[in-house]
Amino acid sequence: MSTSHNRNPEGRNGRQANYEVKDGEYWAPIIQTYLNQGVKLKDMLAKVQIDHNISMSKHSISRIIQKYELRTARLPCISVEEMKDAIVTITLEDDPLQEWGIRLILEELQMKSIHVPRCIIETVQRQQDPEEARHRWSGNRKIVRKTLFSSGPNEEWCMDGHKKLRDSMGIDVWGICDKYSQLELGLWAIPNACQSQVPVALFLRPVKEQEGVPLQLTGDKGSENGKVSLFQTALQTHFAPALLTEICPPVHLKELKNVLEAWRSGQQNIGYIHGNETHRELGTWLWAKLVQARLDRVRERQAHH
Repeated sequence: MSTSHNRNPEGRNGRQANYEVKDGEYWAPIIQTYLNQGVKLKDMLAKVQIDHNISMSKHSISRIIQKYELRTARLPCISVEEMKDAIVTITLEDDPLQEWGIRLILEELQMKSIHVPRCIIETVQRQQDPEEARHRWSGNRKIVRKTLFSSGPNEEWCMDGHKKLRDSMGIDVWGICDKYSQLELGLWAIPNACQSQVPVALFLRPVKEQEGVPLQLTGDKGSENGKVSLFQTALQTHFAPALLTEICPPVHLKELKNVLEAWRSGQQNIGYIHGNETHRELGTWLWAKLVQARLDRVRERQAHH
């Protein structure tokens, strides 16, 4: 038979991938990043397709994980004692009030490329505080859930300010999240969230990033949200005059409890003098940057939740 009529003149059988096997060194750090973000293997195929326009199979990804010894919960590449030390360290540094549960500790460690089985975290929590660990067990309490409905992404944005750090640190937090996906579109550490022009400027940032406005914008009845509502109304009037906005209850961040506790203990350790104007100004400048770094990390973690 002539090669012109041969459908497989090169004699290659089986499914051919559209990437080279020798590129495993290129794919290893990419797949490790996905693992650190908590992306499951079944979802990684679509993630690779979207991010890199490449079609890969589960077997190919598993082979790269095994060949390059990528870190996973099953293959953590560290000893049990090192896992326990990492859990204790992150708890002491980032969760002094021990507000975090197993899932949050797991996600924080994954972001640092430290993969630990859930059973190890449970063991450490029982050793540190047996009573608190017993209360955290899911069988001891029943969470009452209410229906939260949204038609889809960017249908409704929720905005609110957090002012519980102002009296002590001189810092407010203001943020916007998407109701459907629970994704934080923006979290900012600012001097004063009650100034009417500040929420407007912050609201326009996710508008620019998302290249559009939500169908609805919800928030509390604070006076600082008045101009935001005016901007939202103006944008809707210009681009979609049939849409209306509504008012809903505020959203609170409990992540900042640990920030406030770290600030209080830090004052004692470095000799902060209350009433000293230089200390106050320097502290506000420094802590605003640290609070913003924590908020950025929360957004990154929640984006892959």
